Amino acid sequence: MMALGIDRSQITEDTPLRLGTAAEIYFPDDPPSVKVLRAAGKNGHLRMFRLANKDYTTLKAMKEYHAWLEQPKRRMNAQNPAIAPRSSNPLSEMLRARKEVLKQTPKQALKQKK
Repeated sequence: MMALGIDRSQITEDTPLRLGTAAEIYFPDDPPSVKVLRAAGKNGHLRMFRLANKDYTTLKAMKEYHAWLEQPKRRMNAQNPAIAPRSSNPLSEMLRARKEVLKQTPKQALKQKK
């Protein structure tokens, strides 16, 4: 950050910053890696944009991401994946049902059809 000649006082919440720089500013003690932030962006949890094959975000977006990380429901689901909400995607439901049918023997499958 300072090596580039950027003064911290010139950076606002909306100043575009490289992911690593934004992480160092927002999480000074132990910033998450660029890889983690990039994954969060791809999953829609961190607003970012790409320019010249480089990823950028803002401190405002980092603040929103941090708020998302702190949500009690999200933390609870992360600690206990058994209670994580299931996707209601019809395709995934169809595939799950098909897997169950394939686990059955042919006799069981025929009995279930009747």
